[in-house]
Amino acid sequence: MGAKLAEISDFMNVSESTVSRWWHRFQETGSVTVNKRTGRPRKTSARADRNLVRLTKKNQFAAARVLLQQWKENVSRWTVCRRLRERGLRSRRPFRGPLLTQHHRDIRLQWAMQRAHWRQVQWGRIVWSDESRFCLRSDDGRVRVWRERGQRFRQDLVVPTVQCRGGSVLLWGAIMMGGCFFLIVDGTVNAQKYVQILQAMLDKNGGQFPQNLTFMDDNAPVHRAQIVEDFKRDHGIRSLPWPAHSPDLNPIEHVWDYLSRRVHSRGEAGSLQQLAVWLTEECQVIPQDVIDNLITSMPRRVRAVIEAHGGNTRY
Repeated sequence: MGAKLAEISDFMNVSESTVSRWWHRFQETGSVTVNKRTGRPRKTSARADRNLVRLTKKNQFAAARVLLQQWKENVSRWTVCRRLRERGLRSRRPFRGPLLTQHHRDIRLQWAMQRAHWRQVQWGRIVWSDESRFCLRSDDGRVRVWRERGQRFRQDLVVPTVQCRGGSVLLWGAIMMGGCFFLIVDGTVNAQKYVQILQAMLDKNGGQFPQNLTFMDDNAPVHRAQIVEDFKRDHGIRSLPWPAHSPDLNPIEHVWDYLSRRVHSRGEAGSLQQLAVWLTEECQVIPQDVIDNLITSMPRRVRAVIEAHGGNTRY
């Protein structure tokens, strides 16, 4: 008792004005505790908030301004966002993937169940192939969807992917444990050109396909043409059965993403020719451990398809 403000300020490590304020508050109320402030009154009722949630779940791709027009409350669109966040709904970029019918889901589940017991040594004996178009211009990804946690892969909230439009470069590739092969392809791929691609792959490996390996390509019509089937048979290429609409089961899809990020890190290509050169250069320096790690993810991919009952997965 009797201490000066400066002494109390030094002891409490606060300013003298704070000590003075505490002292006057104690004299007036008998306590230094700050009473809870009421704050600004909430502009919407609990019933109105529930109505907003119902409106949002009926149209989960609607923008906040559209929801505000339907809600008809005298608030800002930021209030719409806050109310929805309170109920666990946040604006996210929707997952983009193939549109799966029940038939597709059943086939994918069956394929995964048949290989659920495979070990790394079996996955390591597969050559994974695919082709991808790399565009000079790409989607800006501005589409958003209101969803709750855990709803990223819900079928009605998936935005189907579409093929690249405009100028592009087509790259075909094949990866396996310990190796890879990439080829820039002029124009589109028909059955005859696909045979030429396969021949180029074989030429790199002595003209014959290793007997201990299995080749994976998808069910595109050119991949299943008779001339292609004859070529595979004549050169000992055994094909892996493949479920339709299953890019998440093909590890080379992530190689395309890796290459896309590497190429775009160089800046904006001025022409398709420059883009092709950049792709070729990046293909030559892909770390093999990146490819090997993608292939070792196959047991997890298969398990994810089973857990999703054949539906879309995070891969």
